[in-house]
Amino acid sequence: MVSGIPSDGSKNPSWFKKGHKNLCTREKSFWLGKNRDKATRQNMSKSHKNNPKVIKHLKELGKQKSGENHWNWKGGITGEMRQLRNTEEYQVWRSKVYARDRWTCQKCGRKLRDLVAHHKKSFKEHPKLRFNVSNGLTLCRSCHKKMHEEIGKQTRWKKKR
Repeated sequence: MVSGIPSDGSKNPSWFKKGHKNLCTREKSFWLGKNRDKATRQNMSKSHKNNPKVIKHLKELGKQKSGENHWNWKGGITGEMRQLRNTEEYQVWRSKVYARDRWTCQKCGRKLRDLVAHHKKSFKEHPKLRFNVSNGLTLCRSCHKKMHEEIGKQTRWKKKR
């Protein structure tokens, strides 16, 4: 017997361990463990994109694995502030602030890298101004950190002693 297959060529499945599935049968795909070429993968991808059966299946999978059904669900503990910052309205506000300031830090002039949309008046304390573009300011991360040190607020970037 070489690597678990009987040397006499018998098709007796008794040599498999009880409870294990036989991977050598035609029940499994011919492509199991093999790679397809790039063109074939692209064709498969195109055929699945507008296939209603595939779309329906993916939506069903999404419902099965989201919210309370997800393995990592912790009872809906996401805070209100975090939920607000994940809304589309907040994302649009950030984009408008960046565009108004031409994607440039308004303190040091740094462009396009590590930018943060800073609220001039606190996000938490001024709910009416949360999505007001005039309350926003584009800063790079280092200037944003300095800004919070200057106004004396604790931030997640402060070093713990």
